[in-house]
Amino acid sequence: MDDTTRANIEKMVAEMESYRGGSTSDTFQRPLMARIQVVIADEQAKWAGKLEQQVDRLVQQVDKLLGIAEAQKLLAEKLEHLTNRLIWLTYVLVFLTLALLAVAYAQTRVMPKEVASTHRPATETSQPGQSPSTNR
Repeated sequence: MDDTTRANIEKMVAEMESYRGGSTSDTFQRPLMARIQVVIADEQAKWAGKLEQQVDRLVQQVDKLLGIAEAQKLLAEKLEHLTNRLIWLTYVLVFLTLALLAVAYAQTRVMPKEVASTHRPATETSQPGQSPSTNR
């Protein structure tokens, strides 16, 4: 209830009190009570209109919220798919890393034998009677 309406009702109640005075008759009270009821009914109608507008806005906001929830659901599904793909690629990377380590290990085991067979010491390849060169 706004201040103007409240002031009007208080004015009518004061008027009703002044009419009554010492009289026990309610002939003065009935018209004033009817006026008060009309003012209250107008206020109720005004507030009902405001309430209806608020309900309409609430329904619109709920519709927007449902749209956001649907979008969030779709994004969550996409995220789950991408996460699963990332996990799979991580496993592939781990496998390839292990394979690379195995190849590197195998090469280090074979390499010393190949080096020994292709790079003979200078004393074996030099001609007899010559000492190996110290210049490198």
